[in-house]
Amino acid sequence: MSKILLRKFNPDKKHSTIWRAKVKILRSIKGKHEKGFNLLARCTEMIKSSNSESICYIKWHDPVKKGARPVFLRMFMSYNAWKEGFLGGCRKFIYVDETHLKGV
Repeated sequence: MSKILLRKFNPDKKHSTIWRAKVKILRSIKGKHEKGFNLLARCTEMIKSSNSESICYIKWHDPVKKGARPVFLRMFMSYNAWKEGFLGGCRKFIYVDETHLKGV
């Protein structure tokens, strides 16, 4: 991005100044990540209330410091329609691995 700015506008600024400007612009457009992660709990509750058979879990890392907020680790989401479509399209298949059946 700095190369494009240098070619187009030829500013007399350091790379770090241009980088900070880029970060500031992107935050103003997209918002902060913390704000989005804070909405995840509400999102999972809305999914569970509107689609009762759907599964939605969030795993949080408990903070070490007292009074600090938990940190997002992972999220699992499965709508009931996805699950039913997957199971409806699968064939029943049973496979037994023969290596465990051999004698010593």
